[in-house]
Amino acid sequence: MIVPQQPQNSLPSFATNLGGRYSLTTALGQGGMGRTYGGQVMATGQPVAIKIVSLHQSRDWKVIELFEREAKILAQLDHPAIPKYLDYFEWEEGGDLLFCLVQEWVRGVSLRQWVNKRGPMLEADMVAIAQRILPILSYLHGLNPPVIHRDIKPDNLILQPKGDLYLVDFGAVQDVYRNSVSYASTFVGTLGYMPLEQLRGHSRPTSDLYSLGMTLQFLLTGKDPAPLVLDRPLRSQRLPLSPERQAWLMRLIAPSPEDRWPSGAIAAQHLSPDSPLSPSPSTPPLLTFKFNWNFSGQILSLLIYVLATMMIIYRENAPDSRTLQHLFLLLSALISAICLPFFYHWNTLNLEKDHFIVYDHYVFFTRKHRGRIEDIFNLEYRLKKIKSKGGPSRLEHYVVLWEGVKPYWLRCESEAVAQEIIAQIEPILEEKRNG
Repeated sequence: MIVPQQPQNSLPSFATNLGGRYSLTTALGQGGMGRTYGGQVMATGQPVAIKIVSLHQSRDWKVIELFEREAKILAQLDHPAIPKYLDYFEWEEGGDLLFCLVQEWVRGVSLRQWVNKRGPMLEADMVAIAQRILPILSYLHGLNPPVIHRDIKPDNLILQPKGDLYLVDFGAVQDVYRNSVSYASTFVGTLGYMPLEQLRGHSRPTSDLYSLGMTLQFLLTGKDPAPLVLDRPLRSQRLPLSPERQAWLMRLIAPSPEDRWPSGAIAAQHLSPDSPLSPSPSTPPLLTFKFNWNFSGQILSLLIYVLATMMIIYRENAPDSRTLQHLFLLLSALISAICLPFFYHWNTLNLEKDHFIVYDHYVFFTRKHRGRIEDIFNLEYRLKKIKSKGGPSRLEHYVVLWEGVKPYWLRCESEAVAQEIIAQIEPILEEKRNG
């Protein structure tokens, strides 16, 4: 006998008495493996969430095996951010066999519902969410043997009004040392949130970190990642993140598992405001290049023009006073000091073992950007023609370093110098890309 499919929000005929111990009060949702209801323990009134898989409706013993595995692993977990396992039993109803998993009922909204209602998150909110999820993954991956969730996504993260976050739906969970041959070539999870190795049926703890990274991308953009992503998905997308957070997230979703953060604990450590990126090695840089900037003479010409105009006005109108002369000289020096950094500026590029650093040097201060060598997508020579009003145009030569979609324009004296610099850097990049 085939049990008819129930409408999405309706309760089945056995809602008032399931297993002689539970009653169902509301339909919570339906996933790829069974339907979940809200209910209560008949004897005590304790609220519970009950996931039910029908043997007739599943039509596949693999679904039953996954469901039983979920129940078995959940019974072994003990973490405050994972709903507590309460019971697992089988119940025959109307000629059908029902498999029932009972858990603590966590009330709240999924992160998908939160974003759909309020819009994409700010960077600070995204960081706060990541800091709550990473310890959960560290706990799961630190078990012996490690447990891989395999379906980290916005729908499976429940946020309560008081701010607590829960990881739910362990239907795709995998014990990495007990993965049967029957599932070796079968991927389980959600397309777009899965790394390539999981699509090939070979999950590992860093696969969950990739899924977390894609979830964080959704929180920032409100858009699901494209399915079957075969290359770095965020390289061509600008995200509302600081460079440090962008670099952190890029490493979380690196296509190769070996290039991701090694564990949730290490990823959490580098997400800390005090340590946005790995520390610089103590060894000297492999290569250092200095790039001179000679800004257009327009700024310098304007400065000279302003000072000359002030001097003429002063000489024609100012009384013979040494105090005013000193004041004029002081004002001229102040204007010069303010303008000087804008026409005297140079760059330095350091290539280290794992990182590169671009320094923007000004007269009175220096700005620094630090990134991973793996994030350098391209290095090229560019020629730029600068037009000048009232004067001849000139050509400027640049080495352009592309970190994802972000370019760093480093000016050189000539094309020959630019090409020589690129020739020295390219072997280091190639060696890094090839491992």
